Amino acid sequence: MNDMTLYWIWLQLRLGSGANVDEGIAFFENPKAVYDATHEQLVFSAAFTSGQIKKLADKNLSDAQKVITECEDIGCGIVTPDSDKYPKALMCMPNYPLVLYTLGDIECLKNKLAISIVGTRRASDSGLEIAGKLSASLCRAGAVVVSGGALGIDSAAHLGALSAGGSTVAVLGCGFNAKYHDGTDVIRDDIEENGALISEYHPSFAARAMNFPIRNRIIAALGMGTVVIEAAQKSGSLITANISADYGRDVFAVPGNAANLIQLGTIGLIRDGATPVFSSSDILNQYSVTYSDLIDWDKVESDLLYQSHEEIDFSKIKYGVNKIVMPKDKKVDEKEIEDIPPATESCKNSIPDGLSPAERAVYEAIAEGNSDSDSIKEKTNLPMSDILVALTTLEISGIIKCPGGHIYKIN
Repeated sequence: MNDMTLYWIWLQLRLGSGANVDEGIAFFENPKAVYDATHEQLVFSAAFTSGQIKKLADKNLSDAQKVITECEDIGCGIVTPDSDKYPKALMCMPNYPLVLYTLGDIECLKNKLAISIVGTRRASDSGLEIAGKLSASLCRAGAVVVSGGALGIDSAAHLGALSAGGSTVAVLGCGFNAKYHDGTDVIRDDIEENGALISEYHPSFAARAMNFPIRNRIIAALGMGTVVIEAAQKSGSLITANISADYGRDVFAVPGNAANLIQLGTIGLIRDGATPVFSSSDILNQYSVTYSDLIDWDKVESDLLYQSHEEIDFSKIKYGVNKIVMPKDKKVDEKEIEDIPPATESCKNSIPDGLSPAERAVYEAIAEGNSDSDSIKEKTNLPMSDILVALTTLEISGIIKCPGGHIYKIN
């Protein structure tokens, strides 16, 4: 923690997680200068929207101080962009996190090849096994596994890393004290001891549906590549993969059964150019030139994941629905298998208190006429990663809907 910590937290509390502030920080150099700036100076900078400037008029630091006290009470670290502990991989984002709250050692990411593994919460038994075995194999070769701490594929990846004695990082979509049942509940202590739990949300921040797509951009940025294992055609995992590609990261996918709805997303990724994965070597060989010194090549395994006899107990991290297969006599609505966090289903039809600038721009583009993501990009000029996050947030919040054909409508 340094002299700027209070002001970083103040700025994040005022503008919200995921706000695009890189131009503002570049102009004013640090968050205290933003705090000290007059209304006229903020307008002159052209770095903030009128809505953001209105929020920045609130100079009360008491909420930020409460967050610091809260973190001290639970032993939670506070890492800001001016800290040596801040992951430099996150600086590729125009909306990089202004504050990261941490439990464990976030520096486990330093001088390591980080690979993100994501997938459905409603994973099949074979999907859990593949995620765990792949993660373990990557860690034995020296990689760090990053995932989202959810039930299913995410937690299987964390478990796999732990079983191999490796490091793993769970990026959460809520505060550490939030009452939300995610897959890391039963392994959080182990992750903290062998890696880190990190969140953009202060410890008491509640779990909300809109948090999770915003969280996904951090998972995408931390990994040099993102591996998708079991994902439906509309899922947060595919958003993470698309954001990864937008950040210039590699995208990998484990091939699956086209008759199973939770495999259609990964099959689509491979069709669109993602690298298919059958063993950890399919991933690590991608970095044989750029990150060769970070990999223990003597321990790189080319055994097929399906043939590995490694045993990992996944019973505590199952979603409870092991298999979702397309019935022969019935068309299944994809909404049945969307990766909306189980504890926040009630948020689907609620309207957020306020839209972010990106969400507002996307909403206005859709209001002009039914739109797909490409036409929205033409209308808004926003990066595709921001558009995908905004679309997911608006759809989960019930503000827009996507009846089919990837065409969005105002709900």
